Order: sequence, then C-alpha cells, then structure tokens
Amino acid sequence: AGGNLTAQEGRIELGSVGTNSFVKLNPITSGWELSYEDVNSFQDINLSQAASLEVSGNSGGTIKLQGRNIQIKDASAMLANTLGNGSGGTLNIKGVDSVAVSGSSLSPIPFITYLSTDVAPGAIGNGGNLFIDTKSLLVAGGAQISSGTFGSGNAGTLKVKAQEVELTGDSRVAGPSGLFTPVAPGATGNGGNLVIETDNLLINNGAQAFSNTFGFGNAGNIQINATNIPVNWCFRQDFQWHIC
Repeated sequence: AGGNLTAQEGRIELGSVGTNSFVKLNPITSGWELSYEDVNSFQDINLSQAASLEVSGNSGGTIKLQGRNIQIKDASAMLANTLGNGSGGTLNIKGVDSVAVSGSSLSPIPFITYLSTDVAPGAIGNGGNLFIDTKSLLVAGGAQISSGTFGSGNAGTLKVKAQEVELTGDSRVAGPSGLFTPVAPGATGNGGNLVIETDNLLINNGAQAFSNTFGFGNAGNIQINATNIPVNWCFRQDFQWHIC
C-alpha cells in the first residue's frame, strides 16, 4: 500500500526538483513554506496504491504539491477538510506539464482517488480553496475533486487553470469522474464556486462538472473561460445547470 502523511491542521508540501536546483525555506506565520525561485527544472511526483496526504482538522491545513508531471491514482487521497469551527486551509497543485488524477479500488475497501477541501458533516467553519495550475489536467476512472459542504459552513472555491482539461469516465465505487462543488443533503452551508480557465475542455464518458444543491444552502456559481467546449449542457431537477 502507499504511504500516508498526516499533519492535523498543519502543512504538507511535496516538491520534486531537478539537478542543480535549490529549494529555500521561507518563514511564514504558520511555520515555513518552500520557495522554488532558484529551481532550474522540476521532476515528477507520483502518489499511488492508496497513498494519502491529510491536514484536516478543526481548521483545515495546507497541502502544496509542485512538480513536472504529477500523478495521483489508485484510490489515493489529498484531504484538507474543515471538521470544526475554524477556517479552511488550501490545497494547491502545480504541475509544470501535467496533473493526472485517476482510478479507484474495490479491495480491501472500496474507495476512489479523491482530492478535497470539503466542509465535514456538523462543521460550522468555512471550507478552504482548491487550486490546480498545469498545462494538462486529466480526471479519469471515477476520480473526484471536490470543494463542497456537508455541514453548516460555506464551501470554498475550486479553480482549475490549464491549457487542456479532460474529465472522463466513472467507477462502480462512487460514480462519475469530475469536478464538484456540491451542497450535500441536509447541509445548510452554501456551495462553492467552480472556475475553469482553459483553451480546451473535454467532458465525456459519463464524467461531470457541477455546482448543485441537495441541501438547504444555495449552490455556487460555475464560471468557464474556454475556447473549445465539446460537451452538452443539462438542466437538473435541483434547478442548477451542470455539464454532463
């Protein structure tokens, strides 16, 4: 199985750099952060076999990944969820060339590859933001990226900036691959905004991108800035537009 890193309400940073590169440690209010200003080139990062990074807590912590090609697969997870009354943290992924989030597992426990800054059930604090910046983003095989609310706190923003974005496929474990900012059943917080900035957006084979509400809070907004969008728009019974 993959490894696990947990820092409750803390900070996890993973960076992969090439030869003759220097990574600095800069002091910040909450501790330290990595600086890549003297990095000549980046290398790959792979999370697989149910690997996990988690900074969830009363206040969500911060997770940052920076590399060339970043792959998160095989029911691996990155979680910066708000569990109490504190403010949410941030999940930030920067892949110079690509970010690929894919796959699920049926054994020993059914689970999908999942990235989230969700507000947990019972939590009253607001959720954090989730940012992905890369040339090419692929979300496939039932993997899900979420900034939603299951509690009273409002969800954060899910923003993707990439030249190419492809959402494709689903899984038997939890349904469609995609980008989501939902208000879950029973939740009273408002949903997060979903922002996609890309030249080409492709959504197919059952994948979805939506901001909807099944609870008492309002759904967030969907903002798409794209040159090409070969998808179909649908109108749900919850009176929120989504892409399917």
